[in-house]
Parts: sequence; structure tokens; C-alpha cells
Amino acid sequence: MVNPSEPSSTTRTLTFTLNNPLVITKGTQKTIALKGNISGTATNSSTHRFGLSSTAAEREMTATGVSTGNDISESITAAAGQLMTIITGGQYSVTLDSSTPSGKLIAANSTGNIMTVLRVKATGEAINISKMRLALTSASSTGIDLANVYIYDGSTLLASGTFPNANGGTNNASSTFTLNPVLSVGANEEKLVTIKADIAPITTNNTVATAGHTPIINFYGSTDTSENAGTGLSSGATIANYSSTTNQSAAYIYRSVPTVSVTQSSNTFTSGGVKTISKFSVTADAKGDIDLYKFTFYLATSSQVALSNLTLVDTTGGTETTLYASTTSYYINVYGARADVVLLASPGVPGSSAVTPRTVAAGTTRNFELRANVTYGGTGSSFGVDAYLAGDGAETAKASGTYGLTAANVDADTNDDFIWSDWSDADHSSSATGSDTTDWYNGYLVPGLSSAY
Repeated sequence: MVNPSEPSSTTRTLTFTLNNPLVITKGTQKTIALKGNISGTATNSSTHRFGLSSTAAEREMTATGVSTGNDISESITAAAGQLMTIITGGQYSVTLDSSTPSGKLIAANSTGNIMTVLRVKATGEAINISKMRLALTSASSTGIDLANVYIYDGSTLLASGTFPNANGGTNNASSTFTLNPVLSVGANEEKLVTIKADIAPITTNNTVATAGHTPIINFYGSTDTSENAGTGLSSGATIANYSSTTNQSAAYIYRSVPTVSVTQSSNTFTSGGVKTISKFSVTADAKGDIDLYKFTFYLATSSQVALSNLTLVDTTGGTETTLYASTTSYYINVYGARADVVLLASPGVPGSSAVTPRTVAAGTTRNFELRANVTYGGTGSSFGVDAYLAGDGAETAKASGTYGLTAANVDADTNDDFIWSDWSDADHSSSATGSDTTDWYNGYLVPGLSSAY
């Protein structure tokens, strides 16, 4: 044990003479901890660090062989050591936890949606956090998109409330929540805090939530103790937040949302003929009907395999309705081709059948199959045909303040692989085809779709 005096300069050298030799058995290693007591008269915010000097003369270490008594030549890596700061009270930090949701779609008029997961850490002492400020940080959202917001410590509700009816992205769209009970975080421990929200209804005249809005709820990094504050259990001091505003991913809200389930996409055949090369289903959320306008398939085959007469069939309920049936052989020896399938009135012949979106009623599922006439000219006993249902890697480009487009406008975008509608436009049900209303979106973030194809 060494009791250092005040250094005459900013640095000084300390030598520790061991009371008992530290014996390190051959072929093993030991970790040595340097500990210290902080004086009660230490100056607040003063700093120190302990490390191994970069000066050769100061890197002195005495070691000898246990059996030989010979001096051991040491190899020492210099290091300054981590910076330590003396404080009169603890601190707490707030960051996004790795379990926080990535971007997703949420149906309107739904409750208890997990929006954000925060990791709160207390440093130096146990802290009771009594105030937390949250912000709606997306400019493409307003406070009325969310009917209510909740803060949870596990299953314990700490607070609930709303955001002001203001555009997101400013402090005007933030609220301070008083936690009752307080969030108790032990010294040098962490707690996960879950932010949930009820999404307001989306009506056809958009008087409440707006389809296509992207609410993002973040911890607002204010250092004002009237907005974020805790109490140190040892110091009794009021402790301000020192973390910055978090950067949560957006959630997209719609009147209803689709979920896709693919059950067949990769196939091995032993003979040619008409084959089912893809099976999938689309389910509409119970909150409302959805319409389907277009599917896109990524096609790949073995060598010397030709595909023709692509046919998309709705097989729901055991009856078959042909929504697309090509009459030409234009997918021949396919390697990584894409097939765009716009849904048509049965029998779905391109050029002669009208574009007719397919409705999936609220809470129900429609089943689909993609078929093709497969011709194999090789000599092997089997061959492969793949048909992957494609998603989109980004939202459709829109003008500022626009949240939905016509189906044709979505189809003209580079991200146009899966096109659907949530029926949020007031004219959707009365439109001749429904595809000319401005409530159509692409496959970005649709559950079950992959943007890899």
C-alpha cells in the first residue's frame, strides 16, 4: 500500500514494493488490480489516471526465477491508464438498447406497440430517476398520431401521457413524464425502459392519425432538471441527465398492414411440364382491408431450363382464380431475371384483361401460387427452378408532405416490387379500380418480404 503525496507536477512515479512475492506458475498468467480510496477532501471534477510509464527508466519491475533465482527480463507495454473523474454525486446515461425495434409497419387504432427500448445506467451511486423527457423526433408525424404513450420498467408502468399536437422534430413535440413509481437504478447497474404507444385511428378524412406518417419516439437529451432528473441515493443530490437525444428508427403507420408468408420458393424437379414454382399468402391486419396491385418475382434456373407461360392463381378456399396468365415464352434459360406481375381481372391475360387489384378482407388471408411451363433440355436427373417473392429496400420517393401515391406512380419508382393499399383514401372504395387513389405503397418493411431479391 502506498500513500501518495500531492505531486510537484502533473505527473509522478509511484513504486510498490510487494509485502509478499507474487508467484506466477510456469505457463499461467495473473491479473493484478490497482485500487484506491478517494479522500473526503478531494476536489470535485478533478481527474487522475494510473498507468505504466512510456519512459524506460520509470518502467522498473523486479522479477526473478523461483527455481533459478535468475533475473527475468520483462517485456512491458506502456499505457496511460483510463481517466478517472472525482464527482460529488452520481450520473446516469440513456442510450438505445440493442433490442429496440428497427423500422416497422404498425396498423392504426392498435394498442401497446413497442416503439423504443432504452438502456439506463447509473454511475457512481444508486439513482432514482423521477423525470424523463420523450420527443416525437420525426417531422413526418404529429402528436395526434399517438393516442397515448407509456413508459415501462419491465411490467411496471412508470408513466403515461401524450405529445402536443405539433409537428415532430422540435422540442414543441416533446413531453416530460413524471415517473411514479420512480425508476430505481442501482450503482453501476443498468435498467431497460420500454416505450410503448397506442396508435390513433386513421379515418378516410384523416382527422386523427395520418396514413404514411412515421412516428419516432426518442429520449430527449435535455440537461434541464425540470425535464430529466434523478436523485442520488448516497449523495442526496439532484442529478441531471448528460446523454444526448437518442436516434430511434421510424415506425410507419397505416390504416391496415399486410403480412406475407412464403411457403415455397426454391424447387428441384425431375421432369418438365406445368409446375408450381412459388406458394405464398398475404394476410390483412384485423384493423382493415388491404388491396394488392403487384407482385415481383426473382427467377433463377439451372442450365438448359426454359420457363414460359407464367400464371398467378389465387387458390383461397380451394377455388382458383387466374389473376395473371402470360401467353408468350419470354423467360427462357433464366439467370437472375425479374418477373413483374400486375394483378388483372380473371382470366388475367396481359393486354386484354383490365388491371384489377385483389382485396384481402380485414383479418383474413389469401393464398397464391405462381406456375410456369418448365422445359428441361439437359441430361441430368434433376434441375432447379427458384421464384423468390421480392420486397423493397426503401420507401417510394414522394414529394414533401405526400404520404401515399397512386399505384401507377409507385410502379414508376425504382422501388416498386410489391404494391399494396391500406384503403385510407376516402375515394378508394368508390373508385373504378381503386388503383388511381393516393393510398398506395411499396413493399418496404412489409413483414415476410426480403429486399435482397
